[in-house]
Amino acid sequence: MLKRILTVACASLIASTPAIARPTAEQIAGELAKSGLPVTDVVAVTAATDGNKLLGRPGYYVSKADFEDSRHLPTAENFSAPRSNHIEVFLTEADAQRRAAYVTNIARSTPMFFQYVIRRKTIVIRLKGDLLPDEAKGYEAALAKIAP
Repeated sequence: MLKRILTVACASLIASTPAIARPTAEQIAGELAKSGLPVTDVVAVTAATDGNKLLGRPGYYVSKADFEDSRHLPTAENFSAPRSNHIEVFLTEADAQRRAAYVTNIARSTPMFFQYVIRRKTIVIRLKGDLLPDEAKGYEAALAKIAP
């Protein structure tokens, strides 16, 4: 039974992997910065440094980068964690959609965890709630140009 599940899971993963290379989360951060957004302090997350332990697991992101928006840097007063903005890249749009819905539901049910969640195709950007709504919309507009 387990062998059959693994075979189906592997076949599904191979079938859903497109032939064209997708940009990494770090590359997307670079494109956001090139578009004029104040993206700084970008750090590529690895399986060893991923606090959620989801990188590379089936159905989760295959690339992740954390970054700062220089308009809202962490300070002792705002108790914001360093690099609390995230870019996650998934193999499929369905996986990205599931992740975006999950994070959005947490933010709605617990306001202290509020984040802006922007999804475009296989990319999810999570922005800390310190950003103003118009600042978050800037990321949404830039991502629409990066991933048309």
